[in-house]
Amino acid sequence: MAQAVEAAKAAPVAVVVVADDTESEGADRPDLRLPSAQSELVSAVARANPHTVVVVQAGAPVAMPWLRQVPAILDTWYPGQTDGTALANVLFGKVDPSGHLPVTFPVKLADVPAASAARFPGVDGKVHYSEGILVGYRWYDAKHIKPMFPFGFGLSYTRFGYSDLKVSRTEVDGVTPIRVSARVTNAGQVSGTDVAQLY
Repeated sequence: MAQAVEAAKAAPVAVVVVADDTESEGADRPDLRLPSAQSELVSAVARANPHTVVVVQAGAPVAMPWLRQVPAILDTWYPGQTDGTALANVLFGKVDPSGHLPVTFPVKLADVPAASAARFPGVDGKVHYSEGILVGYRWYDAKHIKPMFPFGFGLSYTRFGYSDLKVSRTEVDGVTPIRVSARVTNAGQVSGTDVAQLY
């Protein structure tokens, strides 16, 4: 950790890559913390260099006790074998980070639906899914819990404007599809892509 702190002090920008490799279809993580002393590393580097970027590589939300200490976080999930090139392109501004979160990031473990013992790890080998349809963002909305990052959250190096929103419904063969259209304009100085979201 001391070596990372010294390197951060000497750099104009520090990049810390943290990861959680405990994802599995057959098991759940016991908590949201990053393994080992990764959060302590982020905090130490951020204290040494206020221009610290944290790159998170994990298959699900993770706790970020250092959130207010860093100006930038890039969540790359599990990016695969071209990770280095893709990450460099985003960090150096060759590519605009245009993704949006497919999940909600809670502030703390107690905020998630599975926080009760009956739901996780279960009782006598049985997990009780008593939350019903209140999964994901629905849980946070229904319980009035403010998440760390909401479903669909994402930032960009540019900004986009939406105008001329139109919603139409026309019944065809007993089915009434809803058609939505809008004009999307890049209102910034950087080339980019946006994901239009409608809820």
